[in-house]
Amino acid sequence: MTFNIRRLGQIAVAATVALTATAGAAKAEDYQGWDYANSSFKNGVYGRSIGGNAFEMYSLAVKDLGDRMVVAINSNLDQNGGKDNIAYGDMLFNFGTKGLKGASDSSSLFGIKFQTLNSDSGVSQMGVYSGVKAKSVTALNQGFSNFDQRTGYLPRYTTTSATELNNWGDLQTTDAYFDGMRSGSHVILNSIESGTRVGDISMMNSTQLSSLGLNFGHFGASGTQTFGFSFMKPKGFEGNYISTLLAECANDGLALVGNSRKAPEPLALAGLAVVGGALIRKRRATRA
Repeated sequence: MTFNIRRLGQIAVAATVALTATAGAAKAEDYQGWDYANSSFKNGVYGRSIGGNAFEMYSLAVKDLGDRMVVAINSNLDQNGGKDNIAYGDMLFNFGTKGLKGASDSSSLFGIKFQTLNSDSGVSQMGVYSGVKAKSVTALNQGFSNFDQRTGYLPRYTTTSATELNNWGDLQTTDAYFDGMRSGSHVILNSIESGTRVGDISMMNSTQLSSLGLNFGHFGASGTQTFGFSFMKPKGFEGNYISTLLAECANDGLALVGNSRKAPEPLALAGLAVVGGALIRKRRATRA
């Protein structure tokens, strides 16, 4: 099945990517050139508590710089994870016309591994990967086997609604994008199983991200950790996409519906440089 993706709160962004954020999903926000997906601020699950705990993931933001993408994360987990050695899974980008499971089955995802300590990723080196097949690592982290099990955790509590519990930003865990992950044994896809490394990433701290206009506080995100990374866009990294970033235990997660502009062609950039150089030389000659 294919779906028509729309940016919530905007006029349609062209068209056939994995699927739309359905009713109940949070609205994506744009601010100072950044695209934000703000999760519920009280749906991280840990032990016998929900909300504001060690696993709370607040917001994900992406900035498109043409030939480069910058990703920022606001969370209570730092780059290498947190309490009980639970860490982030890998960030997955889906530019196709299938849901997350279908794209994984066809090895058509892009993936970003940004963590090494405590990581259960199927790839060892930090970087950008293409042709990615994803896997679940929740079984290795005492995590949820499927999303229905996670939703079933709710009746123990009265302060968090089902909508809040399932809200991961631009998508809910009940949306069709996550079909095939609501029942079964450890089916929540949150890590790279295999892929081809196609680029490096550069880690960035909160000061560096703020210099690019990042402001999680504008949306009330109050995670103790803000960090991110940048990377050059690999071939094929263009168009509408859905990105997901989950904790390895699936105690919390973030989902963003976005668009990546086509990167400038290297030859075109070289041509502009030649033309610019010629104009400068012409001006100097005229002044002489």
